[in-house]
Amino acid sequence: MQKPEKIVEREILIYLNRLENSFFWKNDTVGIFDAEKNAYRKSPNPFSIRGVSDIIGIRNGQVFFIEVKSANGRLSKYQEHFLTKIKELGGNVLVARSVDDIKKLFNKGE
Repeated sequence: MQKPEKIVEREILIYLNRLENSFFWKNDTVGIFDAEKNAYRKSPNPFSIRGVSDIIGIRNGQVFFIEVKSANGRLSKYQEHFLTKIKELGGNVLVARSVDDIKKLFNKGE
């Protein structure tokens, strides 16, 4: 049985924040709850960006954007666009499906 995305995300955050010289956090991207419509709606802020990664953080002076997905999870078009833009600008991006994906990223060159 595959782990739910939220469990994987929590495991990744615990691991990341145990690393030396690291500070990572959950980037809450849920919209604003509209009680009248009983649904979430997009922020009216024109500078709000859709598809921003689940986890953002810094390690050894480098900023990382990590999108967490379950074993079968797929990126939305907004997530794909965001990760592509960050990568084009020289940022560090990763789609992680487990703590092992994070370990592979940080064990390269260490």
